[in-house]
Amino acid sequence: MNRQMSPSVRRLSALATVGLAVSFTAPAAADDFAALNEVVVADYLLPRYEALADAGSALDAALRQGCGAGTLGADASIAAYHEMADAWMAVQHLRLGPSELFLRADRIQFWPDKRGITGRHLSRLVTEADPAALEPQRFAQGSVAVQGLPALERLFFAPPEGADPAFACDVAVAIGANLKSIAGGMLDDWREGPTPYAAVIRSAAEGNAAYMDAKEASLQFAKALRAALVATTDLKLDRPLSTSAKAVKPRRAESWRSARSLRNIRINIESAEALYRDGGQAGFAALLRRQAGGEEVDKNIATAFAQARARLDALPDSLQAALDQPEGWQHLDDLRSHLRDLLALLSGPFSQTLDLPVRVFVSACGDAAGRFSVKAVAADGRLLSDLQLPGRGHAAARRPGRDEVVVLARRPGRFALVIDPFAGGIVRQIEAAPGRHFYGHAVFSPDGRRLFATENAYAEGQGVIGVYDAAAGYRREDELPSHGVGPHELALLSDGRRLVVANGGIRTHPNSGRRKLNLESMHPNLAYVDAGSGALLQRLTLPGDLHRLSIRHMAVTAEDQVCLALQNEGPRDRLVPLVGLQRDSAPITLAKGPEGVLRRMRHYAGGAALDDEGGVLAVSAPRGGLITFWSSQEGGFLGSLEVPDGCGLAAAGGAGRFAVSSGAGRLLIYDAVSRRSETLRDDRRHGLAWDNHLLAC
Repeated sequence: MNRQMSPSVRRLSALATVGLAVSFTAPAAADDFAALNEVVVADYLLPRYEALADAGSALDAALRQGCGAGTLGADASIAAYHEMADAWMAVQHLRLGPSELFLRADRIQFWPDKRGITGRHLSRLVTEADPAALEPQRFAQGSVAVQGLPALERLFFAPPEGADPAFACDVAVAIGANLKSIAGGMLDDWREGPTPYAAVIRSAAEGNAAYMDAKEASLQFAKALRAALVATTDLKLDRPLSTSAKAVKPRRAESWRSARSLRNIRINIESAEALYRDGGQAGFAALLRRQAGGEEVDKNIATAFAQARARLDALPDSLQAALDQPEGWQHLDDLRSHLRDLLALLSGPFSQTLDLPVRVFVSACGDAAGRFSVKAVAADGRLLSDLQLPGRGHAAARRPGRDEVVVLARRPGRFALVIDPFAGGIVRQIEAAPGRHFYGHAVFSPDGRRLFATENAYAEGQGVIGVYDAAAGYRREDELPSHGVGPHELALLSDGRRLVVANGGIRTHPNSGRRKLNLESMHPNLAYVDAGSGALLQRLTLPGDLHRLSIRHMAVTAEDQVCLALQNEGPRDRLVPLVGLQRDSAPITLAKGPEGVLRRMRHYAGGAALDDEGGVLAVSAPRGGLITFWSSQEGGFLGSLEVPDGCGLAAAGGAGRFAVSSGAGRLLIYDAVSRRSETLRDDRRHGLAWDNHLLAC
């Protein structure tokens, strides 16, 4: 499966980058964004939430009537279920305001459910057959897994074995009443009460507690537009399709029991297109066309939506039925690739041309007073959130499909903080298990359900990977061996089943602070680990005379090329390469680079990142004040940029574009192709020091 952007998208990204420089001279005005917000609220949001509330009421009535007649799966009840699911798919991407309150979105649809929680909790509920469990308040405060559409789908199409039909009907009625209550509550919160959220959006132009201005509110709608595509590609197609026809898992698809997986996607895309296209002269599409270069961007987006609709219209509602057709997997994979191209248009040219920075950069930092925090900065340099940390942070990981980021402590810290970088809230704090501390890096599974974090089992002197269940409040559910000492950065490969771990080889102990205890005998390695069982699949090492070249950081391309950033713990009178490449079962290849560059890097590479297209690798050397650029495929040296104490790196949209942060307080965007840079923030006067790593989300 090719996950790179198509050539046409790459050309358009370049065009939009040129257009961006022009649009800064005459950007969309505040009145334009206020008009956009008004039309989205009045003509898009409120009608869809009204339809959802109506569908909830109809479902409640149908279930009561059907079960009153002793029939759980009456035709009218099943038809009402589909109408409710249709209405939910039309607003599923709108994760803002009322839908975020009281876990409403999760209660309507607890999915993906990788561990089968819905089935287990529903079986227990119907087996125990306790009428008190269905009392409305108690039911609404119970397990979210049994409160919504997935549980109702099971009752209709795959009821628990041995269930009492009468009580199963009672459960269905309780679900119907709960969905009616949730949908009605969301609609009320949008348009009624002392501070209806529609009024919050509309008053953003004057500034309020939720939004600084109208443009910031419009950004939420741009994010929702993109979120519809992210959920479709990353969750609804990637999970069941995997990487080949032989590896498909159709039961990972959304709503597969009711044979509506592709019907859901069709509604998601139709709803996203309506958000983009509708609204007359005040809508996104019209506003985009009025910007420099916007007509070309709009033409390509409109064409991409039309092609997506055509592909979906040619497919049945059921993903399994589509797979059963000749060339079925290929047709679905083509749809997936096409939707990724559409997502790239929305994430890049669309947001750039409208100056709506969907991309946000997150980093831990410290100040001159010794305080530590994590900050989120928009692509236009605005500070979006600033949250205090209990100690020094290191790196962060974004949870797919959610506005959640986990910031991990620097070694030997024991905390990890789950935050919402957009809203500026702390979701949860995670403490390391006894006898363990974090190494500062983590990665999520593609479905966002599990977090894998590198940790030190310091009494044993071995590296481990802590596995946390994000859906269960980040409960630590398992521990895998890292198959080495001092694991640092790790990544999941494209199949979602294999972890690649940089075992730095350096033994440490919290009683010894940050002192390195085994430099003479250290043996770093790159380990491939089964993410489910923890089994070692492959382990690669460097030549024996380089056993003190610590493998620390990495960036991985869509084709699973592993790019490494290394740190030399050996003698300083010997220059050694600090960039490596590895793929499949091939040995690690070291990229030598010019001798003068190696000297400037001063034996230490602090981080690695790939640009959005995966062709350019950036490797930082903060001790030498240098950011270096390399070919991710051949390892050829491409150039460098001087940034004093520059270390944090992240893709910034487009070929060769990177965000760079420094311990001297600067945050900038650099284009390694044109060699132009733009400072986003300069906080040197405030004594701010950005920490080692930068996350783009």
